Amino acid sequence: MPSAEHAPASQAGPPGRGAAPVIPLASRRRRTTAAHAAPTPAPPAEPEPPALGLALHLQATFLATGQSLADPATAQAYDTTLANVQMLLDGARARGILGAAEQQALRAMVDDMRQAPELV
Repeated sequence: MPSAEHAPASQAGPPGRGAAPVIPLASRRRRTTAAHAAPTPAPPAEPEPPALGLALHLQATFLATGQSLADPATAQAYDTTLANVQMLLDGARARGILGAAEQQALRAMVDDMRQAPELV
């Protein structure tokens, strides 16, 4: 017994409109080939490592002022500045302004910032 999906096509049109030819579409289905297949979506991009994202952001701020962390002189001045920031954090810890955990967290952030010239 044929299923409804494979039943022979009726030659009658819609009810009340008389007979109209019906074109069976089942035999005209397009076969999917590799040439006609839908393109495979690209795999999701790897997330940007946080240090690289930070480096690119920092580089953008330097580029906005006409400088670049790729320039050795600018990179040296940047590193010297961050060394002074770390000295400031150590002094804040020595005076009791920062606790040990806060100092450690801030020093880690500054260390991440120090990598920027190597990553751009």
